Order: sequence, then C-alpha cells, then structure tokens
Amino acid sequence: MDCEVPFVNMDWFIGKASEPPLYNEILALPDTDTDLETLLGVDVIDNLKNHPGVRVWRAGIKESGVSRHNRVVERHKARYGAYWKSYDFAGSDGKQNISDFPLSFIHDGGEVVFNLPNGLQAYHLFDAKGMRLDSAPTEIVSNQDASDPAVYNGISCIDCHTDGMKPFTDVIRPVIEAAQNPIYDKDYALRLYVKQAVMDSLVQDDTEHFLTALTKTGNSSGGSEPVSRFHRIYNYNALDAAHAAAAVGLPKNVFLSKIRERADLGLFLVEGDVVKRDTWTSIFDAVVHALNPPVVVSIPDVDSPGTGDITGNPDDAVYIPDPNLRAALARMLGQRVDAPITVSQMEQFTHFTGRGHTKNGVYVEGEALTLVNKGIKDLTGLEYAINLKELSVREGREEFRGNGISDLTPISGLTQLESLGIGGIGNYVSDLSPIANLTNIKHLDLGGSPISDLSPISNFTQLETISFDDSVPLTDISVLADMENLRAVFMWGPRFKDMSPLVNLPNIVTMSLCGNDISEIPSLKNAPKLKKLYVFGNNVSEVSILEDLTNLERLNLRNNNITDIAPLAGLTNLKWLDLTGNPIRDWTPLYELSKNTKIEPNGFAFSAEATLVALDSTFTFNIDALFVRDLTGWQCGISFDPNLLEAIEVIEGDFLSSDATQTFFTENPEERIDNENGLITDLSMLRTDGTGLNGSGTLLSIKFKAKKVGKVTFTPGDCTLGDSEGIELPSVVPNLEIEIVEELPTPEADIFTGPKWDVNMDGEINILDLIIVAKYLGEPITANNQRADVTGDKVINVLDLVAVANAF
Repeated sequence: MDCEVPFVNMDWFIGKASEPPLYNEILALPDTDTDLETLLGVDVIDNLKNHPGVRVWRAGIKESGVSRHNRVVERHKARYGAYWKSYDFAGSDGKQNISDFPLSFIHDGGEVVFNLPNGLQAYHLFDAKGMRLDSAPTEIVSNQDASDPAVYNGISCIDCHTDGMKPFTDVIRPVIEAAQNPIYDKDYALRLYVKQAVMDSLVQDDTEHFLTALTKTGNSSGGSEPVSRFHRIYNYNALDAAHAAAAVGLPKNVFLSKIRERADLGLFLVEGDVVKRDTWTSIFDAVVHALNPPVVVSIPDVDSPGTGDITGNPDDAVYIPDPNLRAALARMLGQRVDAPITVSQMEQFTHFTGRGHTKNGVYVEGEALTLVNKGIKDLTGLEYAINLKELSVREGREEFRGNGISDLTPISGLTQLESLGIGGIGNYVSDLSPIANLTNIKHLDLGGSPISDLSPISNFTQLETISFDDSVPLTDISVLADMENLRAVFMWGPRFKDMSPLVNLPNIVTMSLCGNDISEIPSLKNAPKLKKLYVFGNNVSEVSILEDLTNLERLNLRNNNITDIAPLAGLTNLKWLDLTGNPIRDWTPLYELSKNTKIEPNGFAFSAEATLVALDSTFTFNIDALFVRDLTGWQCGISFDPNLLEAIEVIEGDFLSSDATQTFFTENPEERIDNENGLITDLSMLRTDGTGLNGSGTLLSIKFKAKKVGKVTFTPGDCTLGDSEGIELPSVVPNLEIEIVEELPTPEADIFTGPKWDVNMDGEINILDLIIVAKYLGEPITANNQRADVTGDKVINVLDLVAVANAF
C-alpha cells in the first residue's frame, strides 16, 4: 500500500486523542487562555470592566467535585455559545478567601469549558499565569475517585461533563448583600454575582445547547459516555490474542503462528492469554517490524556537478541533495523517491504554483502541486528547471511556505521566471542579489524575509505586484518609484516613514498600507487607475485627501482615528467601505452613499444627543440601525450605572416603520426599566408584513435624567438583528460613554460680554431682567438659571434683585 499510515486503530486513537498532548493538538488549543479567548471572540477584561451581568456572570462556591477549596465560576458570551471560566485555589485564606475578596482574589489555576462550532464542548486547563496545562497540580484539584487522581485536560473534563455543565449553588452573593461598607465596590459586585435564578437559567440554556449537539452525534445523555468508556478500555484493559492480532491487521491464527516463530519478542500468547497494555505498547514497534520487515531502498548516488555548469545529457540524473525537495519533485513526477530525476524531467517543469504537474514523465495541466511545509532548506537541483515561470506564489497563493530556505543562488539562472515567492514562515532569505538578473519577474512576494535592501530588483521593470509584511527590516522603498508597471503593492506592517515612492505609479490598481503606523495617507491623485485602497490599522485621522479618488471601488480605513467622514460621501463608485474601529460619532454624511455601497460597521449603533450633559438635566439615548440590509426585526437591552442615571421613558423609533409598514413594539416598555440595577431588558420590534428594510435610522430612544456627576457607559445586552429569512444579521455593538458635569461650559461663540445684571442679554437693563431674577428666587442654580445669580454667591435671592435694580 502506497501510504505512510495505512490505518489507525480506533481504540488507540480515542484513547490518545482524548488526552494531552494529542487532545490539545487536534483542537489546536493555543498556549494561553488569553489566546483562546481571542480565537473565541471573548474579551474577559472588557466584559468584567464594562458588562457585569450582561456579558459576564459570576458565582462562587466553597468546594467543587475536584477541589475542597474555593472555586469561582464565571460565564462569558463566546463566538459559538458559552465560555465558562473557573478559578481554582490551593488554599482558602487571605486573598484566596473569595468571601472577603470576591473581586480581587488571587487564584492558582483554572479550567475553561467552551462550545465548539458544532455545539459540543471542549476544555482548557491553565495555571495562575494563564499558560495551558496538560494536567493540573493535584494540590489544587484532583479526582479522588480515580486510580490516578490527576486531572488531565480533555479526558478528565469529558468524563466529568458527560451531560454538559453541572449545576452549582452560589454562596457569595448573599455574603455581598449582607456586607456593611466592604472594601470592594458593592454595587458592582452585585451586578457581577447575579441572582441564583439567573445563573441557573444560564446553566440550563447551555446544557440544552450541548445536549442538542450531543443528540446529533447519535448519542444521548444519561448513558455511558463513549469517549471515556473507550479511553478506559484502551488504557486499563489487557489485550487478548484476538485484539492483539487485530491491532496488527492479521487474523488471530496467523498472528499466533507468526508470534510463535519469533520467540525473541518475548510475547508468549496462546488462546485465552492476555497481555498488559503497557507491555504491548512497549513492544508494538518491534512486533510490527518483525511481522512486516521493511523493504530497504537506496537513493541513487548522483555526483554533484561543477559549480556554474548546468549543461548535461538530458538523461543525466540531477544532483538534488535536499531529501525533502527530492521527495516533493518525485511526487510531482509520479515516481518513487529512489528513482533518478533527470535533466529532461526538470526541464518540463513550468509552474510550481498549483497549476499542474508532470506525471510519469508527462506534464499534466491543471493538477495541483505544492511545496508547502516540506522542510526544504536547499534549492540545489532547481537550476535545471530552466523553463520554470512560476515558483511559489501567484495572486495570493503561498506555495513555498514552511521551509527553511536562505540561499537563492540555485535559481539565479532561471531567466524565464515571472513569479517568485520567497516569503512565508520558516524562510530566511536576506540577500536578493542572486536574482538580480531575473528581470522577467512580474510578481514578487518577499513575505517576512529579513531583507534590508531592495536595490537588486531595481531592474525589474516588468514588476506588477510586490508584497512584504511586518518582519521585513526595510526602511527604503525608493526603488519602487520608477516601476511604472506596478499594479499592486501589499505592505502589511513594515514601518515605512516615507511613502512618496508610491505617489506617482500610473498603473497602480491595488495598494495596501496596513499596519504601517502612518498618520497621513499619501497623495494618490496621480494614480488614476487606483480602485482598491487598504489603510487598515494605522493612525490616520484626516481623510480629505481621498475625496477626489472617485474611481475607488474598495476602501478599508478600519482601526484608525477618523472622526469626520464627510469627505468620503462623494466616492460614489465605492462598492465596499470599512470604517470599523474609528471614533466616529456622526454617520449621517454616509447615509446616501450606503444605498449603493456596503459599509462597515453595520448593525446596531449607540448614539446620544450629547456626550457631555449637565447635572439634573435630561437627555436622549438612541439605539440605531446603521447601514443594515433586509432588517425585519430586532431585540436589545442595555445596562447603565444606576447611581448616575435614571431612565424615565422608552420611545419607539421610527426606522422600521419609515416606509409606512406597520410594526409591533414591546408592550408597556417602561415596565422593562430596572433603575435599581441599571438595566433595560427585552425590548423588541418587528415589521408585521415580514419584509426587510435597508438603510440607517433610530430603532429606539430612551430618555434619561442625570443624577450625579461622573462618567457612565451604556453597555449592550442580548442585542440581535434579524432579516426577512429569520437569519441573524452580524453586528458588534460598541459601548457609548457620556460624562455628567456640574454645568456645561458655555460655547465660545455664546459668551456674553455685557454686564452681568443684563440677565436676559438683550443689551438693556430693565424690568425684564428683574422679572427673570424674581422667577428663580430661592431655586437651586442650574445651567438654565445661572445668570439669575447676578452677585455670584451661588444663591438666587433678594441681593440679586437689588443688584439689577441699582443698575437701572
């Protein structure tokens, strides 16, 4: 059989794949909990800081099934469902006493239970620093019911969570409720440590989500968990003769016969005998080799040619010292690795990019070949591929990654090359001088190669695309200024301060300047063919330089510092525009553009009539739809600081009914206001005819009163948009922060320079001014009546009347 691994024993696979390290590798679990959270779209720090009780819920228990010490459990929303994170402790005193320190405890490790895309659960153990563990220290957690008390990532968790999340009872919220003047923020702690009914509901929902996925596998809850069962059978049960024979792919009688012939193996099995698993594992390789002796082949001995001479008889064998390159070429040729590769065969290669390959000496068009991740370190032998046009990358396909190439000398004479990719993980090319004469190259990918000098490619006048990423130590790209045929430049990360070489490229179509730390976009008015511009992840704040680039079709300005988007309103040929991650408050300049342009972000947006409000004043907070497509209904809630704000009124927005379609809005929406806990929940609206609507507008308005000076953050909770097919529209709702101040600063244009006793500021001092003062006598000073305090003593009284009267 022409296969490196002809079969895998399923009991072995389950027995090993369910425990580390293979469990970690199969799931591609990252090394840290923070990296895992990034993959799953979980921002633990932000959730704890800004979303307690909305995107994170916490409970504390005195002991768990694997620990006699405290355990803190918290649930976060994640990309595929839930993300349960527990914190475990080796003791219960000091800062490990969660009753005294529910917010600032110091843990020793923990466990994560999270949903996979299919709804099943996966697991991740970590230490106090968040580093992944294969097994947890037994002084922190242990399985006292097992012969091996260690808790292993994967199998131990699978065995424990057979039916999903286990219910638990929180003991910390009652402690917080009873605490008098605790050292921690009590209000915050009560929002984080939610009521037992809330936590029970979350556990139940997640359990049902898991069991639904489990049922789809053909399994069900309440029975014997198959992974754990097979793991125990494989690791702890002895093998009989039939099982041992099956493991090496032989009938039992044949196996026993062969074993009897090999007494040197020390395996004396007869009918009815068994062999211990550890014994069988230790001699398994020897058994396989004894029963299936390997066929030894030899690689032909080809002398190394003299340097600089690549001529030779077409039937001569080519010297290819790198075994991985030889193996890759042999596979492409459809021949054994020990067969000679001739000069004529090398001359048949034209593309190493997945476009085709030779098979049995005949070039096969359209079949894929690849040199990815082959561990190739030496390109010697490729000098005979004199007809090669493409090596590694073409239009974004990276086919030479994952090797260890550092020297390009072997390909220095391949003058027909048009596409060359030397970037990618594991390659270390630092010198481009060997390819200086390959002037037919049109596509060059440098990836992250440690190249500091581009001058060797100064004669690449046919160059059409070039790309490099952030590990390139280049500081000078002036060589590109004269390459008039350049159609695409891709720069992901290198910190080039001088972008002027890019401003006069007449044929440039695509330009990517992502993560370059630039604060200004270069003038591109001399690039009439530019259609795609990507300026992702920089420090750009001003975009007026783009307003004349009316041929642009795609524009990415994500993660910059842009506030004014009005200059983009005239780019009517745009098909896609990304402004995600910019501090933009006013999106209205793009409302018209959005009718024909897909704009991101889209979905929910929070806004307020002002982000600076005066104490005791009222203001309106809006939940908006931004650049949506086919919106039929929505639901949403918010949280806020009840110490600073009081919600007064909930007002239905007019966006979904803007085309006169009837809508159904939450009945008695004011009943959804919980000013005690700072929550407004379960608000929703639906177009009753089931059709969708495109555009932007207000979905809901809430009137608030400012109660106390401070900064308050509006945080989304369970916000969902749905289209006419009942499919959720993707949306990430940013928080909105406002600040409450004693009084609003007077706008400079409104500052009155006349005398202070001219209370109504009409240029005259008369009875009208006295009337205003009299109107506010004895009232506290606010932004609306502060001019009535003529004397400036913070009290409106008869002295203010006298001051005005004396000025008549």
